[in-house]
Amino acid sequence: MWDRQLSIYVERQYMSQLTSCNQGIRAIDPRNSYQWHQTTVLSPVAERLLKLQFQCRWGVVALLWICLGLPSLWLLRTELRRLLEFFTWAGLKYSLIFDPVAGFGLCTCAAVTLTTLLWHCKYELFGLSARERLALEKLAASIQKKGPTHFLWNRAMGDRQ
Repeated sequence: MWDRQLSIYVERQYMSQLTSCNQGIRAIDPRNSYQWHQTTVLSPVAERLLKLQFQCRWGVVALLWICLGLPSLWLLRTELRRLLEFFTWAGLKYSLIFDPVAGFGLCTCAAVTLTTLLWHCKYELFGLSARERLALEKLAASIQKKGPTHFLWNRAMGDRQ
């Protein structure tokens, strides 16, 4: 009985929040835990900016691995050959410690890759937060206000010039 009353209360509270919110949030069944994140509708310009943000983040990761990761792996080629024969965590640790340039390069590449991957997973699982959505919409509005002189005009506006 309490479970039913609680679920009715939660559903009413959730539906009242949905009706008081702005447009762009679809009605989501609160009983389905896989749909708890809000599905938002962004303006087409904000969608393009979000796509550009994804491309830039993963581009930076790829550029870091090419410019910093590959030379770091090249510096560690003899230690890596030894580790392929007989791998130990201590061997990996001392390989990175005794060659600090290569260790710094690999740790930097791994850290940036991990943070970008976590950011992307957060977006895929939970969607945009209200703050991120608002920031994208403000940026889209400022690009439209400034016009073709803005450096992101061609990427954000697409064919609507």
